[in-house]
Amino acid sequence: MRCGRVLLLLLPLSLQAPALRPARGGGVSAGQGSQQGSGPVFIQEPANKVDFSNSSGVTVLCAAHGDPPPTLSWLLDDGSVAADVPRLRRMLHNGSLHLPAFAADEYRADVHATSYRCRASSSAGTILSRRVRLRAVVRQHYEVQVYDEFVILGNTAVLRCHVPSFVREYVTVTGWVRGGDQRILGDADTGGRYSVFPTGELHIREARAEDGAASYRCETRHRLTGETRLSSVSGRVVVAPPQSSVPPRVTDSRSVVSGRVKDSLELPCAAQGSPAPEYR
Repeated sequence: MRCGRVLLLLLPLSLQAPALRPARGGGVSAGQGSQQGSGPVFIQEPANKVDFSNSSGVTVLCAAHGDPPPTLSWLLDDGSVAADVPRLRRMLHNGSLHLPAFAADEYRADVHATSYRCRASSSAGTILSRRVRLRAVVRQHYEVQVYDEFVILGNTAVLRCHVPSFVREYVTVTGWVRGGDQRILGDADTGGRYSVFPTGELHIREARAEDGAASYRCETRHRLTGETRLSSVSGRVVVAPPQSSVPPRVTDSRSVVSGRVKDSLELPCAAQGSPAPEYR
């Protein structure tokens, strides 16, 4: 049995900017390059996208140096200075932009879902950071579920962790639990029967009758709030006896798999049929 071609995307180990760097895409005033002193240079430039939860708030860091020391401020899309908004937005003494935690009814799109730029200015010049897109996510209740899956004896069972679409971007599947508290660890590299994928699937190879005796739950973590939870609904593997002849069909595969350089990657490929298909 062959699964389709897979595109591997390898991400660098670190995307952190170097310690000293000029601003990207920022303007520089005519004063920069003056023989007296040196113009501002960012030593900490904010990322171009920042997501955060309303239950935690966020502090966006910005730092620059120069001679004379530059003054930091934050600008809105229209170029105006981002003024303090009581309980919702303020600039700290170190130049960082702070948006504290807020209640759902205090949400304001012009504060919590807009773009900002850090400005460092002195008599020797002015620089602007890249545009920072801030997006607040208002905390909502959600439930994760696992449904029953049918598999022919000896085939690979594929259980899936179903996360609601409105939080899927922020929720990561961190593991699986069998029965009450038996954590399942991926062991494909040692010839075991289990594979746990970061996209939320659990593969159980060479399904046996006893695999159907236990329930399975997935565990998730919300990357903005840090909240972890088990699926509210558990699933079971329903193991059916072999049938006379069932042509193989692919039940799980990926056309794109991403990972970091030097990390190990496992490419999902599962199929079902009778007799059980062979993989190559």
